[in-house]
Amino acid sequence: MLSGAEKLEFIYNKMVSPWYKPDTFGLSYVVVLRVKFVIFLGYLIFIWKMLYDFKQHASVELQNKNRILLVWLFFDTTIQSFLGIAIFASAIWANYFENTTLVQMTLVCIEIIASAFFLIARPELLKGLLFENAMLTAGLQYPDFQAFKDKKAIDAPAGAESMVVGQDVIMEKGDDEGLSMEIMTRIEQYIQLNQPFLDPEFSLSDLSKTLALHSRVVSQAIKSTLGMGFPEYINKIRFIYMEELLQKKAEMLDFSVDAIAKMVGFSSRSGFYKAFKKYSSFDSPNRMLDFYRNKSRI
Repeated sequence: MLSGAEKLEFIYNKMVSPWYKPDTFGLSYVVVLRVKFVIFLGYLIFIWKMLYDFKQHASVELQNKNRILLVWLFFDTTIQSFLGIAIFASAIWANYFENTTLVQMTLVCIEIIASAFFLIARPELLKGLLFENAMLTAGLQYPDFQAFKDKKAIDAPAGAESMVVGQDVIMEKGDDEGLSMEIMTRIEQYIQLNQPFLDPEFSLSDLSKTLALHSRVVSQAIKSTLGMGFPEYINKIRFIYMEELLQKKAEMLDFSVDAIAKMVGFSSRSGFYKAFKKYSSFDSPNRMLDFYRNKSRI
C-alpha cells in the first residue's frame, strides 16, 4: 500500500523499518499483522477442533476409509499452525523478527508444493470424505424437494400414477430405486457427520426439515432401501454407535447400562432393550458390559 518512493527508501536505507508505516486502512503494518493473526488463530482453532471431533466420534471404519485424507489434513493444518506462529512472532516482536516475512512465504510455498505432490500421488483426495456405506459415494444431485419433484416429473414412465398430498409429490408407483438411494445417501451423510441421533427428541420431522424433503419421502426412502421404519433405523444406529464407544472409550465402561443408553440417545429403557434384543449377540446388557470390561483389561 506504500508509494514507490517509500518502497525504494526501505530498499536502500536499511535503517528505516517498514513495520510502523501506514498500511491497510491507515493502520501500521504491525497492527495489520496482529489483526491477521487473531483471525488466523480463530481459523486454526476451528480446524483443529473439527479434526479432533472427527477422530473422537467417527467410527474406525470411517477413519480407515479416509486415512489418506486425514494424513493430508493433519499435515496441512500443522504447516498452517507454524505459519500462525510466524505471524504471531512478527506481529508481537516486530523489532526482533523482521525476517519472519521470509519464513511466512517459505511455509506458504511448502504448503502449495506439498498440496501438488499429495494430489499427484493421491488424486482420490479430490473425492473428499468417503463414507462407510458404499452408496454414499454417489453424487448428491437433488439438494432440495423441488429438484426432487422436477426429476420425478421428467423421469416418470407413461401412465405412472402419483400419490399427492396438497402440492407435494410423495412417491410414484413403479418408481426407480435410484431416487430412494439418492435420498438415502443424503440421509446417511447427515446422520454420520452430525450425529443427530444422540438427541432423544430427534424425529422424522427434524430430519425431513433438515433435508428440505417431505417426511413421507424420507420415510419411504428409508423403508424401501433398508426395509425398516425411521424409529428402527435410528435405534439401530444408536446401538451400533454405543458398541463402538464401548470398544474405543474405556471410560464408558464405568457407567451403568441405563446411563450409556441415554448417552447415545435412547429415550426409554424399553426402546433400548428392544434394540438390544434385535441387534446384540449377548444374553443381557450386563453380559455385554462385562465382556467389554474384560476385553479392556487384556
